[in-house]
Amino acid sequence: MEKRIKRLEQFIAMALMAIPLVLFIVTDELRSSISSYAYSSADNLFVGLLWLTAAMFFYNAMYSKKAYNWIIGASLIGISLTDHLDHPIPHYAFTGLFFIGSIVIMVVFSSQKQRKYKIVVAILMLVALSGHFIFNWYSLLIAEWICMSPLSIHFIGESLNKID
Repeated sequence: MEKRIKRLEQFIAMALMAIPLVLFIVTDELRSSISSYAYSSADNLFVGLLWLTAAMFFYNAMYSKKAYNWIIGASLIGISLTDHLDHPIPHYAFTGLFFIGSIVIMVVFSSQKQRKYKIVVAILMLVALSGHFIFNWYSLLIAEWICMSPLSIHFIGESLNKID
């Protein structure tokens, strides 16, 4: 049973990484951010994908005793419940909690052996966010996708017991 749960967890982590692609394929629209899909024909899919991913974090928090994953999962629920146009302050607070919280957790709760690699990944994620917010090199969608990819890979690696 545990092996099946790990596979499900890996599948959901891959779904997290694929959220922008799935939304693009379903709507045939390339939007400026993941959150803007809340205003598309795939609004329910947007919410469903975020809730599915949140469920993965909640389940992981329960069985692995990683309480911080409750916060990360709750931030995804918060993102889905507060659209960025009508409720920008809570929406961006939840979004910041998800990305910055994930970066901090990934680095702080790693072994000394792996910490240097996770710090490099964290810096790359912060550079990706800076590429949008400071330098305006690309859309927020691209920055979000760049940041979600290492988070997904990290979660898959944890599930496979390859990284801590």
